[in-house]
Amino acid sequence: MYRLGDEEEAEDRVFLAGFDRIEARKQERTKAELRKKRLAYGMAAAGSLLMVLVIISISVGLARKSAMPYSCKDEGRASYDTTFFVIGDWGRSGTKDQRQAARMMADVAQCMRPSFIISTGDNFYTHGLKSSDDAKFANSFSNVYNQASLQVNWYAVLGNHDYGDQIDPDEDSCAANTLEECPQDCCYSSVWQFTGRVHDVRWHCQNGTYNVPTGNAALLDIIMMDTNPFIPRYLKEAWSKNAGGIWQQNGSLVKQQLRQRLAASKARWKLVVGHHPIASFGEHCKYSMNGDCKDMAWLEP
Repeated sequence: MYRLGDEEEAEDRVFLAGFDRIEARKQERTKAELRKKRLAYGMAAAGSLLMVLVIISISVGLARKSAMPYSCKDEGRASYDTTFFVIGDWGRSGTKDQRQAARMMADVAQCMRPSFIISTGDNFYTHGLKSSDDAKFANSFSNVYNQASLQVNWYAVLGNHDYGDQIDPDEDSCAANTLEECPQDCCYSSVWQFTGRVHDVRWHCQNGTYNVPTGNAALLDIIMMDTNPFIPRYLKEAWSKNAGGIWQQNGSLVKQQLRQRLAASKARWKLVVGHHPIASFGEHCKYSMNGDCKDMAWLEP
């Protein structure tokens, strides 16, 4: 009997069986991948739930911690020749963050009471004060730092925002090149910070330079200096021509005053306070000696 046909049929069966095995392996791989995906999704969901629980726990912990007063440790028993606080870029009209910082300052001040507080400028965001009776003075200062332990003298310099940064005297109705040109009680100017003591006796601010009475002239001398006239890019801005603005300041005279005050000082430590740094890793120095740091490099010892 001729068996070729049977052999061919057997070969076909073997051939087709091979395809069946391949298809079966494919299906098995597909099922395995599906099981892996399900497992991965399950783990991701569990991980997400765990992360949410961790975040909630941290948030609750931080909320509780932020509500806790500062705990005096060894500070109360330590002896310091002079204690003072330094704060800057703070005038935010009494926002939650500003009030929280004020409360923390007050807590620390109960342990280490400062003799005075230094402000490095940008005292009243975003454009400074626009009259001698501007409510922003109380909203950003008097009503925020009103704790008993912060009732000490504050000595401030001006920042660029105190000069009416971004307020164009040619476009804003509450701005002009002179106070006389402004509407009554509506004129952005740095000069209103010089009259702040009328509303709060703690407040001291001048442009140019002035000395802080540290109470220990042999140990420490602090000289406050308006650094805004030394930043050339400000002079290109329209707001620098606001009433009492940067264009009306004499940078050469400020330098001369500073040198005279430093030469007259007999203190062991001499500190110069201004709004702009001579060295910084912050964005205004572009992480190098460019920007504000380059403009203020003349002040380096």
